[in-house]
Amino acid sequence: MTAKKILHVANFPHIRVKGCFLNSMPYKISYGLIRNGYQVIEYPDRDLLRVFSMFGHMSKLAKKKANKNFIEYCSVVQPDAMILEHTDTLDAETIREVRKNLPDMKVMQINVDDINPKLGYWNINNIKSKLDVVDYTLITTADKERFKEFGEYADRVGFIPNPVDITIEKGRAFEHETLEYDVICAANPKVNRQFCGKFEITSDIIDRVSKAIGNEKVLFPKVVGDKLDGANYQKTLENCAMGINLSRINEDYLYTSDRMAH
Repeated sequence: MTAKKILHVANFPHIRVKGCFLNSMPYKISYGLIRNGYQVIEYPDRDLLRVFSMFGHMSKLAKKKANKNFIEYCSVVQPDAMILEHTDTLDAETIREVRKNLPDMKVMQINVDDINPKLGYWNINNIKSKLDVVDYTLITTADKERFKEFGEYADRVGFIPNPVDITIEKGRAFEHETLEYDVICAANPKVNRQFCGKFEITSDIIDRVSKAIGNEKVLFPKVVGDKLDGANYQKTLENCAMGINLSRINEDYLYTSDRMAH
C-alpha cells in the first residue's frame, strides 16, 4: 500500500533563527506521523513568506505571493491530507481553492495557544477564520465552555495535549545527584500571568519564588540575559532539576503551556 502523503504546514524555522525551538509541536507531529508510516512533506510557511518579501519581512505583498505559491505547490505535490499549524500566513480562500483542486484531500488545523477571551480574541479569531475550510480542529484546551466560541463548528473541535517525543525530550536529569540549576523558568519577564488566582508580572512571581527557595541555583533566562533557543535551550533544560510552568492563564480545563512537556 502506498504511504499517504501529508503536507504539514507550520513554522519550521530555517531562515529566522531567533526563537528556533527544536522541541516545538510541529516537529513532534511530523516525527510521530513518519514513525506511523506516513510520508510527511514539511512546508515552512513563515520562512517562505520572508523569502517572497523584498526585505525579508512579512508584508501584504509577500503574503499574496506566498498564497499563490502555496496553491501551485499543492497542485504539484497533491497531498492526501494537510495539517495547518498556526498558519496565519495562508488565507481561508487559499485553502478553499486547494480543496477545490484536490476534492478528496482532508484538512486539519492545530492551534496550541490559549483561547480564553481574557487574553483577547486574536487567537480565537485565527482559529475561526478557517473553521469552514477544514474538516477538524485540534486545540490544547479541553474546556467545553471555551468550545462555545466556535458556534456551529464546536462539534468539529477537539483537544490535543502538548506532545512529548522520545527523540527530543531525551534528557535524564533524575539520574544525576547534582545539576547546574535547581529551577528554571523560561518565560517572558514582562508578561502578566495568572498566579494564585490573580495576575502578576512574571518577573515579580519569579523574584518571590527565588527568595522562597533561598539559593542562587534558579535560572530565569530572559531576566539574566541568556539567549535560550535551539540546542542551548535543550541542554539547559537537561541540566535543571525542576521547571516552573507558568501559563498566562490557568483556569481552563487541561490547558497548560508546553513548558510542562519540555
